[in-house]
Amino acid sequence: MDSYIEKIHKLSRVPGGIIAGYNLPDVHNRIFTPDSRFFLKDGYFKPEIKSFIEKLSDSSVQEMISAGIGYYDIRSQFWRENPEFTVIFALSFAKKLQEKLGREDGITLHIGVDAYKKHFEVAQIFVDTILRTGICDNGGAIYYWGVINGGDIRNYSQFFQAVNGDGGNWIYFTMSHRPEDYLGAKMGIDAQVYCGPEIRHVQDIKSGTLYDAIINKEFAKIKHSVPPQQKIITIQDFLKNNIQVAADVVRATSAPKNIKNSNLLKGIEVGIDMKGSPIGKNLVDILEGLGASVKVNNSSLNEFFDCQNIIDPNEHKSPQMQEIYKKAEETGIIWLVVDPDGDRGTFVALDSRSRATSLTGAELLLLATENLANVFNKKNEVPTIICDMRACLSAKDLEEVLNNQNLQVKVVPVEAGYPFFMKAMAEIPADLAIENTCHEFMTPMTNSKWGAPVNYPGYQGGDNAAIFLIYILGCIKYQWEGKNPALQLEWLREKYNLKKTFIDERKPSLSPEDDRYKYLVSDEMKKVAANYLDKNKFLINLGDPSLQIVSGIHITNIHTRSMVLIRYSNTGPGFTISGEAYSQGYLKEILALGYFILKKAVDNLHKKNYEFKFFDNDAEDLKDKFPKEFL
Repeated sequence: MDSYIEKIHKLSRVPGGIIAGYNLPDVHNRIFTPDSRFFLKDGYFKPEIKSFIEKLSDSSVQEMISAGIGYYDIRSQFWRENPEFTVIFALSFAKKLQEKLGREDGITLHIGVDAYKKHFEVAQIFVDTILRTGICDNGGAIYYWGVINGGDIRNYSQFFQAVNGDGGNWIYFTMSHRPEDYLGAKMGIDAQVYCGPEIRHVQDIKSGTLYDAIINKEFAKIKHSVPPQQKIITIQDFLKNNIQVAADVVRATSAPKNIKNSNLLKGIEVGIDMKGSPIGKNLVDILEGLGASVKVNNSSLNEFFDCQNIIDPNEHKSPQMQEIYKKAEETGIIWLVVDPDGDRGTFVALDSRSRATSLTGAELLLLATENLANVFNKKNEVPTIICDMRACLSAKDLEEVLNNQNLQVKVVPVEAGYPFFMKAMAEIPADLAIENTCHEFMTPMTNSKWGAPVNYPGYQGGDNAAIFLIYILGCIKYQWEGKNPALQLEWLREKYNLKKTFIDERKPSLSPEDDRYKYLVSDEMKKVAANYLDKNKFLINLGDPSLQIVSGIHITNIHTRSMVLIRYSNTGPGFTISGEAYSQGYLKEILALGYFILKKAVDNLHKKNYEFKFFDNDAEDLKDKFPKEFL
């Protein structure tokens, strides 16, 4: 067998679970082929690339490139308008791969794309350039995973390294849940997220980043005039293996071992509005493979999926979610919602008053925490779960109650953001992490607690909504006596006498062209909080001096336990003031404090002659509303 294909087949838990080969079509019947539009036949750059490279010395171009490289990833209008950037990005990333891995070639790179055709097209240009550098020579390869969700590309890439000892590098071309018509990419090197100060200037980091490599023209050398296409292996289908992974998760946490895969979720009825997305289709296919009855709307795959089709599970009041609420009330069944790259997911279900409601990430975390404490303790194991700093009151309350009842569980608040959560998954280590935005992080391929045949500790895992949602469906059938998540949540709060918490947020913003100033605002917020807050009344960053929040600052009212996280968005030019409290009054107070700190930071920078626009209409009700005794 071809050694490259054999390495992929090692990842499958069942015979024939992963179908891989050369020149195989993807879900849209597209053959992934390197696109050489920016190279001449002799391998030299075409004039438009030479011209673009010259522009890299221009400060205005540098500013636009910098604006598109966020803390997490690249999401860039400039890239969309200048496709030549793809070549430069590929050459710079290839150089960083060589530097971080300590070798010139023999490098394996996993490529995946989301539902958008634009990312399939840009990936072909990227791979064409990568292959010309020769970094995949002498034992390396390109593995093209086709249309894949964000959690899967990260889980499979890390698992590839765990099994084969190398090759945990990935590029996932995605815009995630964002509606803008940009181009985007998330990266990983050596089985770890590649982001933050490694890709852009943050705080005191002013050199050595991916951004610096781009503008300083630190490129991998071109070695091949013709890209060696035999280095591209396409994974055409891995559904059968995904079904097995999901089945193992359900068996590890709820179902009897003797039930075959096709009957595991028999009797479960759910609805999904696919919106023509292959990411939605993947979830439907797994559910049906496990025996669930699935009512599907908009099931025809749309190769030209666009931003108009987005359903964001975190936008609970959006028109798109309102439509799902109507479907839930009309049908009486549970509806599942995932975003365009499958890393966010939630349930829409009927509560005890027969009203449709969608669960936040913080609420999903409560359900999982209680369940895993019961399941893992029976195996003499203690689950460790990461919660979102933006909404961790209820999670910590539940942890205390469970531990007092000899149900051992550890709940750890972590800074919001997928790279922070993934890194914490490996470092703590943790079994599960859920952001309040409905990002669910698991390690189903490397963690034996989730049913993996072999335990590979120290891996970050990925945010795979499909696997998490299926885990919860298993709980419904085998542990919750058929209660949907909304009803189970009501039961849980009553059983453990959890205080109700109130969660809200505001989203003031800068203008898109002023995005780069958000980092300065964040640094200034930290100074404002240190100078203005009464240390006897407030904890900064949970009172832990070692806890440094990159994107902003977390504040807790010691008396009321109300908390607020003020942070910049890593996906756009905005800020989020996220609060949680035991009453609406306390919530309003702590949100108003958050607004004060943000606005004070903005005003301070304006006084220092930094010119940028700040839009705070979304926080109009918070102006001058915080109690003066807070200071």
